[in-house]
Amino acid sequence: MDTNTLDGDSGLMNQETRFANFGPRLGAAVLDFLIFSPLIFGAGYFQIKAPNFTYYAIIAVLASVYKPIMEAAFGATPGKMILKLKVVGKDLGNLSYGEAFTRYVPWGLALLATLYFAQITSQIPGVADNDGMMDYSMIVAEWQAENMSTPMRWLQGLVGWIPLFSALFMLGNKKRQAVHDQLAETYVIHKEPKVQSL
Repeated sequence: MDTNTLDGDSGLMNQETRFANFGPRLGAAVLDFLIFSPLIFGAGYFQIKAPNFTYYAIIAVLASVYKPIMEAAFGATPGKMILKLKVVGKDLGNLSYGEAFTRYVPWGLALLATLYFAQITSQIPGVADNDGMMDYSMIVAEWQAENMSTPMRWLQGLVGWIPLFSALFMLGNKKRQAVHDQLAETYVIHKEPKVQSL
């Protein structure tokens, strides 16, 4: 079992370091989704109901880059704070902005690909005149079937899953590092020690 010295922010004290597993980290991501859902739904509005790629892109970027900024500034996103998780560097200290943006790479790739496909979708003839989600989906699906290759349609469907694919790698190592953690040499830990049963 791995033990390290760790204090919540800077000093050191002896305690067992508890690396956060998939479940708590997924829970934190769900909480972040709920907290930032107004931005997410705002982006959807400017993609579907009142198509405007510029507004969509601004909101999508804001809804995404909170993650590295908050992890560098506070050590956690709101979801991680609620679940008492913290992202730390290889020395178990606070993250630098460089480390935070390095571990953001899977989300950044997903964001760039999503913006690329949203920009293409915003130029489909008649997409701005849709009558709602179902009509929008049909217009886009028909255009994709006529104009996009099958590999490109698959790629468009898979890009949003890049962070999840990265996260699944934590199941195979003791320190619960996802690919993005390994890339940035970071860890997600529980801020509080495990409660010992009597």
